[in-house]
Amino acid sequence: MPSKATVASIWAVWPLFCIFMVLTMISFAEEGYCTWYSIASATKEGTYTKYNGLTANGEKFNENAFTCARRSHEFGGLYQVCTTDGHIRCVVVRHNDFGVSRKYYNRGVVIDLTPHAFQQLAPLKRGRIRVVVMELSHNSHGGQ
Repeated sequence: MPSKATVASIWAVWPLFCIFMVLTMISFAEEGYCTWYSIASATKEGTYTKYNGLTANGEKFNENAFTCARRSHEFGGLYQVCTTDGHIRCVVVRHNDFGVSRKYYNRGVVIDLTPHAFQQLAPLKRGRIRVVVMELSHNSHGGQ
């Protein structure tokens, strides 16, 4: 049985620990817009043929995968993307491509999803939706 002093010291730091955990969770969330990209849009942009249909980490681009493009070269991390429009829907995606051009990033786009992943959140015709992106795991080894 722990002493009264030990229990008292644990309870003394408990509020600080809770505040630390909340701040840690908040720091991994990013709010903004989500768009989708496909073979057709990458071809129009010129990146699909330029890189032989490969994503930035060397995988073949698959429109039916649960993957995403972000403005980071640290591939392999898992992200939970959730809508914020009152009908909360979420999807977990793996980061395997570099994307969201500076032009769109400056307009608030924080993540690009494959069409299959985007359709879990909204119809493709919406094109752009508000989301919160939370990092679930981090892998800087290319995700391979």
